[in-house]
Amino acid sequence: MLANSRTCVGLPKPQYFFAFFLTDGDLHPIFGSQWGFRVIYGENEGFVASYTGRYTVSVDGKGRIAVPKRLRDAASVRGSAHFVLNRGMDGCLELYSEADWKDVEERLTAQHPIEAADSRFFKRNFYSHVVPAPADPQGRIVIPSFLLESAGIEKEVLILGIGDKVELWNEARYNAYLLKFGETPETVAERLFSKIDRPDS
Repeated sequence: MLANSRTCVGLPKPQYFFAFFLTDGDLHPIFGSQWGFRVIYGENEGFVASYTGRYTVSVDGKGRIAVPKRLRDAASVRGSAHFVLNRGMDGCLELYSEADWKDVEERLTAQHPIEAADSRFFKRNFYSHVVPAPADPQGRIVIPSFLLESAGIEKEVLILGIGDKVELWNEARYNAYLLKFGETPETVAERLFSKIDRPDS
């Protein structure tokens, strides 16, 4: 359960902030800059706007899906009610708010300032699949057929909120990915969190 806003301390980018989670009577810090959480100031001060949850929705004959309201609300608080779609890792699609997508582009530009061969190859494959996905008044977006085919998505799509973005999966492909990965969430979490660098380290 998320503690109240008094236990959330925000620091301007690119510094860290902490979101403390209360479990079994203890507060555990999550490091926002690494895990996609944002503490919002102003009207929604203290609200941690991250994409979370698991949903299954239908794909209609025009390639439209209804983005769950919880995810649309998070996108709006993070800076934009509209989305950008791209081909993702491991066979899924990635959905970003327009504001989050600008952050992605800024990070990529900063990390690859020189047009080396690897950078050119990556950019051609990464940016050539990017499409705008504005939501209509019903909260639906259109997924182009080439992206649906790339992800193996047909009549239904599994939607996962994973912190700083949303993933769209063919559910059978996602289950196969989990089996192939071959480790439990607990084992992976223990390895990841044991390596987190504290801001003061």
